[in-house]
Amino acid sequence: MSSHEQVKKLKGHTEHILDLFIGLREQYRFLEPMLFNKRVAKRFSGGAKNRGFNVIKYSLFFSCVQDVANLALDADKRTPSLTKVLNVLADLKVKEILKKEYSVWNIPIPDDQPIVVRAALERMEKRETEKRAKDFDRIFKRLYRRWDKLTTSNSLSAFSVVRDKYTAHKEIHLDGDKYKLFDIGTLELKWKDLNSIINSLRLIVLDVNLLVRNASFNFEAFEDGLSSSVKSFWARKSA
Repeated sequence: MSSHEQVKKLKGHTEHILDLFIGLREQYRFLEPMLFNKRVAKRFSGGAKNRGFNVIKYSLFFSCVQDVANLALDADKRTPSLTKVLNVLADLKVKEILKKEYSVWNIPIPDDQPIVVRAALERMEKRETEKRAKDFDRIFKRLYRRWDKLTTSNSLSAFSVVRDKYTAHKEIHLDGDKYKLFDIGTLELKWKDLNSIINSLRLIVLDVNLLVRNASFNFEAFEDGLSSSVKSFWARKSA
């Protein structure tokens, strides 16, 4: 596959990574009150309601954990993941193509403009192109620092184990004279680990989309709308 073909595939995968992350974030925000809001937990603390509450809570939690592991680490060539995108992005030829695309800043210069004006606009265009090239390099370095920190974290390693041994497959092992499921408790995961790792992924997904697609996403507006939906969903219904 040529470098330009790799770039085309990279852009397609990166766009879908953003979509997948948005879906993950939505799941987590509806799960979050079930984990940390004492008033929500109290409303469902007794009887059959508590059983249903826990089924939904754990189903959402493990769905998020699996999505995190897949989004970050999936090695299947048919599925988009950050590990595959960043491996391709590190290729020097691919990087140079994307850097050139990111840096180009064309200012429309009408033919009827005086020579002095045209020259000033061309200097402005050159300065902006040089600035954007430096921005690309800065974001590129920041991206791989963030990625290194994430991939060496205990949380992501634990999430990967959960996916491989519990959610994608139910692994059993012989313990004495009985076969038992993998004990998730040995990983010492905390509820808050999920929020922390999703926040780390958000920054990485944003950087990847900037470098590969020269595109951003307004997470502030997205979060505002999502917060309103979550609040409305978990609000106590009036009699």
